[in-house]
Amino acid sequence: MKLLAMLTCVILSSLMFSCKDDGSNSQPPFAKKKSAEVLAKGVQFNSCKPDHDQVQVYDGDQFTWSIASAGGIPDTSSYEIVFAGRTPIASASVNVTPGNPVVTKIQKDKDCVPGQKPDTCYYTYLLLQSRPGTTGNVFCPDPGIHIIPK
Repeated sequence: MKLLAMLTCVILSSLMFSCKDDGSNSQPPFAKKKSAEVLAKGVQFNSCKPDHDQVQVYDGDQFTWSIASAGGIPDTSSYEIVFAGRTPIASASVNVTPGNPVVTKIQKDKDCVPGQKPDTCYYTYLLLQSRPGTTGNVFCPDPGIHIIPK
């Protein structure tokens, strides 16, 4: 686990990130999905967790990345979504801050062939949380998105 965290930090440091593993996260950055996929137009993060385990998104749809409150308690963290390699959005990363949702267009790449086995339309990303008053980022487990045809 620590080796994976260190390797990821080395890779991301070339992108000018400051990483840390504070021990609060025992899962690797690319988490395995734990439940059925949910068709969604967006995802909300709170306390380093997405509101859906893995989402399905129609090719060409607008998708909103945002930060939610849990039980009336706002999450004051910022989040960065970083796609490594293949990306279904115009850039390799998205920065989301409290009160400022980000809308992106989801677009499959040339390697996404619906119906192909194994499925080539999954896009994993690193979810990095930046807490106010701390340095570096915390890895949050999130399995990514799955593009499906309309």
